[in-house]
Amino acid sequence: MKNIYYPKLFTPIKLTEGLELKNRIVMAPMATNFADEFGSPTENQCAYYRLRARKGVALIVSESNYVREDGKNGPTRMGLHSDHVIPAHKRLTAAVHEEGGKVCAQLHYGGYTISPQIIGRYPLSCSATPLDTKGEVSVGNIPRKMSIRDINDLVQCYAAAAGRAKEAEYDAIQIHCAHGYLLNQFLSPHVNKRQDEYGGSDENRLRIVIDIFKAIRNVIGPDFPMTVRFSGEETIDGGYGVDFVINAIHELERFNICEVSISGGNYEQAEKISPPYWFKPGYYSEVARQIRASVRVPVSTVGRIINPQIAEDILTRGDADLVYVGRELVAFPSFAEAAEKGLPVKECLGCNTCFDSMSRGQGFCCAINPYLGHDAEILAKESSAAPQSSTVKHIAVIGSGPAGLTAATEAARLGHQVKLYEKNTNSGGKLIQAGSMVEGKEVILRLADYLENEAHNAGVEIIYNHEIKDASELGHPDLVILSVGSTEKVLHIEGLEKFVSSDEAMQDLNKLGQRIIIVGGGLVGAELAEALAVKGREVTIIEAMDNILNGYEFPNKRAEIRKLCDLGIWIYVNSTITSADGKNITVKNKNNNFTLPYDDVVLATGYLPNLDLQNKLEQSGLKVVAIGDCSSAGKIINALNDGVKAIQNLAVEN
Repeated sequence: MKNIYYPKLFTPIKLTEGLELKNRIVMAPMATNFADEFGSPTENQCAYYRLRARKGVALIVSESNYVREDGKNGPTRMGLHSDHVIPAHKRLTAAVHEEGGKVCAQLHYGGYTISPQIIGRYPLSCSATPLDTKGEVSVGNIPRKMSIRDINDLVQCYAAAAGRAKEAEYDAIQIHCAHGYLLNQFLSPHVNKRQDEYGGSDENRLRIVIDIFKAIRNVIGPDFPMTVRFSGEETIDGGYGVDFVINAIHELERFNICEVSISGGNYEQAEKISPPYWFKPGYYSEVARQIRASVRVPVSTVGRIINPQIAEDILTRGDADLVYVGRELVAFPSFAEAAEKGLPVKECLGCNTCFDSMSRGQGFCCAINPYLGHDAEILAKESSAAPQSSTVKHIAVIGSGPAGLTAATEAARLGHQVKLYEKNTNSGGKLIQAGSMVEGKEVILRLADYLENEAHNAGVEIIYNHEIKDASELGHPDLVILSVGSTEKVLHIEGLEKFVSSDEAMQDLNKLGQRIIIVGGGLVGAELAEALAVKGREVTIIEAMDNILNGYEFPNKRAEIRKLCDLGIWIYVNSTITSADGKNITVKNKNNNFTLPYDDVVLATGYLPNLDLQNKLEQSGLKVVAIGDCSSAGKIINALNDGVKAIQNLAVEN
């Protein structure tokens, strides 16, 4: 029976004997840092994959597994490099199979993207070509050129890892030839400068991949399902194009591959590995369509597929046979289940909080999924009766930004009586401004709508146009959760009698003049600068620190700075404004003092917690918990985490 909402997306597909998928949704491989230091999947990792399988994903491509100890890109990545990891991998595959899903092991070797601090020596690559882009995570390395013996040894490591994957009961194996890792380095004429049988011509640069497929088939047999992942084209000087990938697939078809995954990007263009919010949905579908038209094997695509309609459209147009959904499943594990039932989905923001935290070897984080890494707890709750608090409390939440909406929803789901007071006519708080500034951030407006609907569905009573000013307006709640946001920092500049706050500027860009000075190069200042420059204004950013967008996520930061510079925005760092006279400002930096003319000065110097109401309510004897920006000004991730923690702490108190 066809799905009435997304019929193409929920049509089964048989890739080969033994690998039939119930729908066209594939979980894209994404490193999590959930493994142990020896490369074994942990129970936490098994729960992470189990949850996505339970929610309806047809095929999970596990995060990359290093095939040799010196091939890992982080201290807690998954490996298939040794027999000792097989039992843990069997637990992972069993978890997915028990939920009705299929799981594929991706095999990987990092090459020059590996940090010497991880493996204790300089990494290996096809050539001693440095990774050009300096100053970011995992880049700037100069590798040692691999000898023929090195290549032969590594080919056998791939084959041995494939054998372990089969023994661990994976349903398929995928060879990672994308994203600037070792095999992509061999394929790329931009990186591969060899003059022997593994460099120079297209045939020679592909040779190591052919060798690996031959060796793997000798170990796992002719029929075990194998797939491959390519960057569909290299959009860098001297990189390969689509025709090279098409020819490579033709060469690999003789090894009975059953699927080709088309992605893109490398660590010189890391934003194309994990496209930020301003990249169009289904970013690689056009390249996939070109490749699919020229090969016999099923083709998949990836890139900001953040809702099921995007996926359905890709399949309907014939761009691909399957869709890889990555960060969306990190943000919203129930994507497949919601799509099948025609329910709303919480869309990935494209902020790359996940990519940044993973790349830095930190705990894997998501800006809008505060439960990431606690998947076992979600599974346990789903396996038991819906949790209810033993004592029903009356809770007043003041402010319906992301923190307030999250706390209210969590409390109502536990059975508490919740009233949410909002002084404006709509919910969302600063999400509304953030989502209205620059192209692509409309997804934040949809997040505000999603969070508001979740609160309504949980039974929260939302009272709009009601600003709480003192305790008498609240009755006698057992708890007040305060989420009233923050106030802007005001910077005193001698002679500057008239300035515009960033909040005022965001509300109406058109009221600003032609020449605009923005004081502060954080996210708010940078996005204001972009929005104004797009409107034709002459914009200058003055930042006191040594760079702008400090604390902003990799790889979005580099891509955002590139956008600002391409728009012609002047960016001064290590600089402060010492005075103004109504027409010109005087700027001091480490090189000299200079003046700049202006029509308007916008202060985007950050925010301070808004504590006034908290003090007033506490003086009235109410129990108050402040969350979100009114506790400590921060990002969306901090707001949602605060909302969840406030209710978890309440549950502990009970």
